[in-house]
Amino acid sequence: MPPFNFSSRTAFAAQPNRWALALEAAECPLTTLIETNPTRVGLSPQVELPPSPCYTPEAQGLRHIRQALAQALGRPELFEQLCLTSGSSEALGMIYKLLGDGGEEVVAGAPGYPLAETLAHFEGLRCTSFPLRMEEGAFRWDIPLLEGHIGPHTKAVLATSPQAPTGCCLLPEEVLALECFCARHGLALVVDQVFARECHSLAGHPWKCLTFILGGLSKWLGLPQHKLAWTWVLGPKPLVEEALRRWLWLADAYLCLSTPVQEAMPAWLPLAQAFQSRVEARCKNNHACLAKFAPPGVAWSLWPREAGWTALLRIPIEPDEESLSLALMEAGLAIWPGYFFEFPTKGFLVLSLLGEEVAFEEAVSHMVRVFEVLWK
Repeated sequence: MPPFNFSSRTAFAAQPNRWALALEAAECPLTTLIETNPTRVGLSPQVELPPSPCYTPEAQGLRHIRQALAQALGRPELFEQLCLTSGSSEALGMIYKLLGDGGEEVVAGAPGYPLAETLAHFEGLRCTSFPLRMEEGAFRWDIPLLEGHIGPHTKAVLATSPQAPTGCCLLPEEVLALECFCARHGLALVVDQVFARECHSLAGHPWKCLTFILGGLSKWLGLPQHKLAWTWVLGPKPLVEEALRRWLWLADAYLCLSTPVQEAMPAWLPLAQAFQSRVEARCKNNHACLAKFAPPGVAWSLWPREAGWTALLRIPIEPDEESLSLALMEAGLAIWPGYFFEFPTKGFLVLSLLGEEVAFEEAVSHMVRVFEVLWK
């Protein structure tokens, strides 16, 4: 019998990395500084699903729900250009299906969330990391440098605002530069705004290139258990119309959307502002707590925060990020090494700011004591 060959797209590593193995093997409960699930830290609103006995699927999402969502997001006139999916990962997969054939590529800014590359791989595409320019306290797009990363098989540029995990938001001049760059090269622009608050939304920009902007209930309303995300399809009218036509074909083949979640959303939308205020207060307080433990002269430093749910620590390159994160795990603390997010240089740790304040301060105090031993 000839051997059976599975898809190369699912040729995952047989073993997890050292950090994941250590996390799995930890004998005592760890104090986690990597919690990003708002349902576990007292931030999510309490909501219920209504009964939904009648199922009338609409591939783009129920019309009256898209109207209500567009109104809540401040762009009621664009509801026809709003597409609903069961999550932002599904949305990104849909966009990859729309844009590229096997072997073509997207270019994603780094540091960033590695799931974008994994999802591209699932669709038979390559995802090339483009290193953002590191400035004092920020990571920015360098358009002349980006030129060198565009090839004949490039179909799209993927940006995130706020970036995960840096929290940096696209500056107005970066938005314009990326828009003009993509229009000039015939590329689509994908902007992941799942961590954005209303003040950061880019849906109202008059895009000159085909643009997809992503958001979702998981981060906007703190309801990751109720899977629903949205994508604005924007840009020149002919491109938008063709993209929406193809999107409907794809979405109709899957029909992943939950009707009860859609029907419940209008009642949930007024809860968003209070949730975002709670999250922002928690993140600001915990970032200030970190700053209190990082006076001038210590070996490590805290980077400024623009937005998002994470904080960056700049650390010496010795010991390396993985060794340091493993040493912290041995001391009972879980924290992410920077290389998970493809930072353009070594010497970063990433931690979540969502933890409850008292527990967070205790964990940070413990972390600092480990640092003091390492960098006497």
